[in-house]
Amino acid sequence: MPTNNIANDNTEEREQRGFAIDMKGKVIKALYEGDRIVDASQDDYNRLFYTGFNKNMKFVKIYTKSVIDLVRELTHKEMYVVMCLLPFMSYKDCVLRHNGTILDLKMIADLYSEDYTNFRRTISSLMKKDVLRKMDITSDRDDSKMKKCYVMNPYIFFKGTDMRKDIADQFKDSKWNLKQ
Repeated sequence: MPTNNIANDNTEEREQRGFAIDMKGKVIKALYEGDRIVDASQDDYNRLFYTGFNKNMKFVKIYTKSVIDLVRELTHKEMYVVMCLLPFMSYKDCVLRHNGTILDLKMIADLYSEDYTNFRRTISSLMKKDVLRKMDITSDRDDSKMKKCYVMNPYIFFKGTDMRKDIADQFKDSKWNLKQ
């Protein structure tokens, strides 16, 4: 049977919250606010895994079924551009932004020192393949105005756990929505 280790024994100024009790009902120790109980199985787990791995690093979800199809359908250049766009994809809405500013194609091309004309052609092809869309959304600076922006398809890539319904609904009929 695993033994319990109680961490954080500084009890002078903390409020008592309960007791640690063994299997026979005997009180082992009082528990105070902020105490934690770690059992042997947690120690075993922590020996095998880094918990919270790269916790403070930004990431993008890529749905495995979609990415397999994407690799089959996109050219190498299109795949390269998609990978370059992912760092700019915003949390909860998939809008392409840099430092809070909605990006246009010229800005993105400049960030990667890409020829604008060729970059625009590649983006146009990605739009035809429904990997991203240009759409009007409420301006970040003025709720009464609409702003044109580029949005990645949330059925392929996503950041977060909650997605704006109005944007997701724009892509719900795309072939990338595998739930249809």
